[in-house]
Amino acid sequence: MNSDTFNPKGGLDNFGNNCYLNTILQCLRYSKSMYSMFEDNEEDRNLLMKIKEIEQENTNPQKELQLRIDRLYVYFNLKKLLYLLYNNDSSQSPQGFIQACLKLSKHSGCQYLFREQNDISELVVFLLDAIHEAKLHKRPMNISIDEKDIKGKEQLLKYNSFTEYKKIYENSYSWLIKEFYFMVMNNVNCVKCDNKLFNYTPHSILCLPIPDEDGSKTTIYDCMNNFFAKEIFDTDNQWKCEKCENKEDNFKLYRMMDTPNTLIISFKRYEQMADGNVKKINRNIDFPLNLDISPYKFGRDKSGCDYKLFAVGNHVGQMTFGHCFAFCRNLEKNPDVWFCYNDTNVSKLTNSDPVFSNRAYLLMYQKV
Repeated sequence: MNSDTFNPKGGLDNFGNNCYLNTILQCLRYSKSMYSMFEDNEEDRNLLMKIKEIEQENTNPQKELQLRIDRLYVYFNLKKLLYLLYNNDSSQSPQGFIQACLKLSKHSGCQYLFREQNDISELVVFLLDAIHEAKLHKRPMNISIDEKDIKGKEQLLKYNSFTEYKKIYENSYSWLIKEFYFMVMNNVNCVKCDNKLFNYTPHSILCLPIPDEDGSKTTIYDCMNNFFAKEIFDTDNQWKCEKCENKEDNFKLYRMMDTPNTLIISFKRYEQMADGNVKKINRNIDFPLNLDISPYKFGRDKSGCDYKLFAVGNHVGQMTFGHCFAFCRNLEKNPDVWFCYNDTNVSKLTNSDPVFSNRAYLLMYQKV
C-alpha cells in the first residue's frame, strides 16, 4: 500500500448511530502510518489460521486468550475495510468491523463505547490499543549508554525515559508504537525543598483542555501552552513532599519525551457544570496546517517536531446526540484538495475554509 494506489472515493454505511466510528475510520484511512498494516500479509495469514485452529479446539477459551482473539478480529476486519476503501469507489459496510469491536468491548468492559453515539477520542484510543495488543511481539532493545557514563540532568532523564520505554515495550512491541504512541514525562516539584519526582507514561493521543479566556479567539497553541504549563495542585488534590512534608503550592509539569509519526490531538469540548450537567464548549479553536510542537518536547534536541495536518474529525450537536463527519487530504498525492466524508456522502471541497471551524473535535497531523 502506498500513496500512488490511494483512492479518495468511498464512504461508509451508517446503521443509525455509527457516524462517530465512520469518522475515525476515514481519518485513519488517510494516515500514512496505517500503510504498515499491509506489510505483514503472510504473518497475518498464519495468525488467522492459528485463530481458527484455537477456536476449533477451545470452545470456551480463557479470558486472556479470548481477548487476544477478539483484538485480532478487530485488526483483521479493520485491515479488510481499509483495503476495500483504498481500492473501491463505492461505499463500504463497516458492519463486520463493528461486530468485532462489539465483541471485544463486551469482553474488555468497554461496552459504553458502542451503546450510543460516543466520544471519538475515546474510540480512537480503544482502536489503537486493540490493534497494538493484537500485533504485539518481543523486540530486544538496547540502551546505548551505561548509567555510570551519564552526564547532566537532561541525559539522565532521557535515560530514565528510555528505561521505562524498554520496560513497557520490550516484551510487548508492535509497529503502532513508533507510529502513534509517545512518552510523556510528569515532573512533580516541591517548592519548599526543591525535591523533584519524575514518571513516564505512554500516550496515543494528546487531549487538550480548552482554557478559559475572555477574548473570542483561542488557538491550538493556547491549548498546548495551558496543558504543558506549570499546574499547581489544588487543595482537594494536594501532593505531600516525602522529604519535607510540604503540601502548599507544589506543582507538576508535563513534557513530551519523543514524537510519533502520526500525532492525534483532541479538544476537550465538554465540561462538567456545578449542577452536574455537561456543557459543550463551542468556541472556535484556530489550528494551523503546519504545527510546531518543539516548545513541548523535553531537552535541547527539537528534531521531529514539525507536522502537517491531514485529517479533522468534526462534531455538531450535543454530547448525547449529534453527528460526526471528517475532512481529509492526501499529503503526498494531492495536498491541496480536501474531501468531506459524511457517512456514504463523499464530496470534494472547493476550498479549505470549512476545515477550520468550531466543529473541529479531533485533529491528525503527520510528521514532516
